[in-house]
Parts: sequence; C-alpha cells; structure tokens
Amino acid sequence: MQIETTFPKINLISPEIRANPYPTYKMLRDNFPVFSTRIPLFGDAWLITRYEDVQNMLSDPRLVSDRRNIDGKQGDESPWWMPNVFEAMQDGMITRDEPDHRRLRKLVHLAFTPKRVAQLETRMQEITDELLDNAQKQNHVDLLEAFALQLP
Repeated sequence: MQIETTFPKINLISPEIRANPYPTYKMLRDNFPVFSTRIPLFGDAWLITRYEDVQNMLSDPRLVSDRRNIDGKQGDESPWWMPNVFEAMQDGMITRDEPDHRRLRKLVHLAFTPKRVAQLETRMQEITDELLDNAQKQNHVDLLEAFALQLP
C-alpha cells in the first residue's frame, strides 16, 4: 500500500465534518494512517487513524504519555501557553508513564469494583430516565448536549 506523505488541510472540528465525520475518518484511515494536523488550543499534532497502529503505538516503550519524560528529562513546568484547565489534567492517570500509570490504575480499580458499579446502577438509571423524559418533551434534541454530556 502506498501511503500519502503530503497531508490535506482538514479542519476536523468544522461543523461539516462534525455533522458526519465518518467519511473523513475512512479517508484518513485509507490514505493517511498517520496524519499531521493542527488542533485548536493544543497546536500541531499527529493523529494515528487505524486501530492496529494505535495499539502498537500504545505498547511501544519508546513513546511516552508524560511530556516530562521526553528525552529522559524530568521537569514540572508547564508551557507558558497551556491553559490552567489543562494543567490540572497533566498529572492524571492517562498522562502518566509506567510505573506511575499502573499504580494509579490500581487505585482506580479499587474504587470501581464490579460490586461498587452495581451499587451505582440504580442512581444511573434514575438520571438516565430523567434525561430521556426531558428529551422526549422537546421537538428537537441534541443527544450529545441533552444526554451524553449530562450523564456522569
């Protein structure tokens, strides 16, 4: 398979693409499995568009999640341009490398055992029913806004 090396200019958050992103995703998977783009608030980014490639990337020890570990450097300073809201997410489980990631994942696993999740089921069902009842009263509903973002 020949892979393109010149990237098209695609605004992945444009209203047209957000309305139906799947043809764009397919085109990227087929032609640009590694895609260079600019993401608002983040800057330049590389997107990996195929599942198998993402799996390989996530298991490659040469790649890091914690930007402080790039080139083995340990630094706590955030870039000057980073909004404060993103600074808070910097120290989360998802942005940590091993062994910190495993340690934090074990703590989360202790809090969300199958028994604990089952105990939350009644309240989750109440919230779901309320959101769907409210949505049913509307002529038009954006499920993302009215349901998905509201459901914890």
